[in-house]
Amino acid sequence: MVEAEGCFTRVLKAGLMESSTVVLIEKERHQAEPEQGDLRLPGTRYLLCPAAFQVLGDEIEEGGLGGTMSLDKPNSNFHKGTVCDRRAQGSPRSEGVSSLPPLQGRLWDDDVEDHEAAQVPSDGPAGGQHTCLASVSLEGGQVATQGVLAAEAFSPSVGKRVDLEISWCPIVESNVSISPVHRDLIPQLNEVPTLLDKQGAQLLAVALLVVSRTWISDRIASLNGTSVKYVLEQDKASFIRLTGVSVLQSAASSIVAPSLRYLTAKLALGWRIRLTQHLLKNYLRKNAFYKVFHMSGENIDADQRVTHDVEKLTTELSGLVTGMVKPSVDILWFSWRMKLLTGQRGVAILYAYMLLGLGFLRSVTPEFGDLASREQQLEGTFRFMHARLRTHAESVAFFGGGAREKAMVESRFRELLDHSKILLKKKWLFGILDDFITKQLPHNVTWGLSLLYAMEHKGDRALTSTQGELAHALRFLASVVSQSFLAFGDILELNRKYLELSGGINRIFDLEELLDAAQHETDFDIAMLSLQEVPLPDAPYLSETTDGSTEDIISFSDVDIITPAQKLLARKLSCDIIPGKSVLVTGPNGCGKSSIFRVLRGLWPIVSGRLAKPCQNANDRVGSRCGVFYVPQRPYTCLGTLRDQIIYPLSREEAELRALKMFGKGEKSDDATHVLDARLKSILENVRLIYLLEREGGDWDASLNWEDILSLGEQQRLGMARLFFHDPKFGILDECTNATSVDVEEHLYRLAKEMGITFVTSSQRPALIPFHFMELRLIDGEGKWELRSIKHSS
Repeated sequence: MVEAEGCFTRVLKAGLMESSTVVLIEKERHQAEPEQGDLRLPGTRYLLCPAAFQVLGDEIEEGGLGGTMSLDKPNSNFHKGTVCDRRAQGSPRSEGVSSLPPLQGRLWDDDVEDHEAAQVPSDGPAGGQHTCLASVSLEGGQVATQGVLAAEAFSPSVGKRVDLEISWCPIVESNVSISPVHRDLIPQLNEVPTLLDKQGAQLLAVALLVVSRTWISDRIASLNGTSVKYVLEQDKASFIRLTGVSVLQSAASSIVAPSLRYLTAKLALGWRIRLTQHLLKNYLRKNAFYKVFHMSGENIDADQRVTHDVEKLTTELSGLVTGMVKPSVDILWFSWRMKLLTGQRGVAILYAYMLLGLGFLRSVTPEFGDLASREQQLEGTFRFMHARLRTHAESVAFFGGGAREKAMVESRFRELLDHSKILLKKKWLFGILDDFITKQLPHNVTWGLSLLYAMEHKGDRALTSTQGELAHALRFLASVVSQSFLAFGDILELNRKYLELSGGINRIFDLEELLDAAQHETDFDIAMLSLQEVPLPDAPYLSETTDGSTEDIISFSDVDIITPAQKLLARKLSCDIIPGKSVLVTGPNGCGKSSIFRVLRGLWPIVSGRLAKPCQNANDRVGSRCGVFYVPQRPYTCLGTLRDQIIYPLSREEAELRALKMFGKGEKSDDATHVLDARLKSILENVRLIYLLEREGGDWDASLNWEDILSLGEQQRLGMARLFFHDPKFGILDECTNATSVDVEEHLYRLAKEMGITFVTSSQRPALIPFHFMELRLIDGEGKWELRSIKHSS
């Protein structure tokens, strides 16, 4: 506990200093050292954000950092504050700390002791206990923490004391950037996991084919000049032999060009396979798909990025490889050939033109990377609107919402159309300049180099003795210059391709960073995507989840249930759920009943407190009961057979092995399918869905669109069938039977109780009360809750 006296507005001072730990509290305008009750980390510099008070910027003695914290209030319980340096410019202690990171927190009011004496920000709640999520910036800016700062605030006019109780729950900061930013291409490519290491042979083959094509182009240029020479000399025999050689070279060229396209496409396919597999591995593991969609502050179109964007990226990337190799080889090859014809002056003229043209085009090139990234984002949004309409087609039809949906879809299409028009216009204007510099103007340079060649060899009788030889040399020179400028144009084109490609890469890597953070459970900001609780051993209060506890118990200990939008639903929830003592979670709609289950499942982070639970499944211990099984409020039918609907999320092989271990009683492995199907048939009879199997003629392998075929009540009973198949110790039931009749619901709960399943149920139905021993009631959805025993009549 840190105590301070004095003016209320000068009490909560905090900032960065050169000392290892800085918690600045004024006491009669002198710096007060923090007591041992708060967290002190050696070598750490802190920035504390007391969002419950408004700091006016008085100087702190001993070189402390003065500042102001401005508060705004976008909604009823969320405040953002920034601390700004108020000291004189040039102060030695202000160096390096004048730019402070933004801070954000929330305020809530509870246990008001003195309404008249309490003082808080003018737009905040009145008086009492105030708590805010604060952040701590560690040295180097690589680590941040989130914690809770609580203060009892009394009016300064009565001269009472202000007490601060500080506890921190450190979390490692991720480098995730949700908003798309432009990055350099090469560093991003280096981060792609093992993207290039097994394509070396294909890359080598591509390079060899490119060199072969350059050699063939050189031979064709030489043959063009020779053909003119034989025509002028009227050498029929030589011309016929030349035609035969040309046919052979044409045959070789016809092999090289399609082979190069084939290897380029194969290279793109290989990259797409590896990149897609890598993304899917992270996307479909540790519930990352849920965290990306439901806990991000932005609409992350992961489906668009994993499918369309990856295909486009790998195709363009493979084209960029050949686009880089071919012009580079051509430039070197034909520069050497030009030097033999025109000397160093001709090569110097060629390269001077290239450098000037490249500099000019780069100066007028639009931001194609950002434009391409935005176009792909709008394409994803437009596609999402159609997918969403397909998913909810029946509901839209019942409401007669076709016109409204049409307006929304057309609105997204207009956004895409307007952006596409802007992009096309920029490409058109840039294309005019690009075509003039790389394709049209070089003809004049070719004439100049031809004149240079003729003047350089004006007195050389060996080369100019016949018109044929001169025509051959000039024709060959024109071809060499033309190939050089084509290669130059390709190099300039790489700049535009690079910019467009970088936009797609940004989108892929934004998703990659999100998924990577989800796999490592690194911290995102709680308002965006908070995925991990990393406890610090010395911290007095930790946010911790123990999954796989050896005890058969679900235990909440001082857990704050907070939404990703930072709304407090339950404060310091403490509840032990032991086998045989089922708990009924009740409360008004929107109070956070399902939110408790999300925290229990690990879909939402734990900001403070401790949660212990058994392991969720028993895949690693086949034959034992799984610890916890969740049946969500919204039924889910997977793609597959009727058998797959019940054994989900296990595969058929895993389910057969499990059934053989638990129910086989010495049966052989060949009978695993029979044992499994017998068990599933018994379950269907118990949930009164046996008619589904009979309707398919007893065929467990019938694969239908179950979501459309089954009613909502049937889907919920199928969800309970999954619960009975997995036979967990604890069943988490989130209003998963509210679409069934009361007698069916009671029958299902009676079966679960007979099987020894302890359930935690979210429901408003009074008929379920007799099946539970405790009631956890969320009172107002703003932090208050109560736990009471349910009395059963004898």
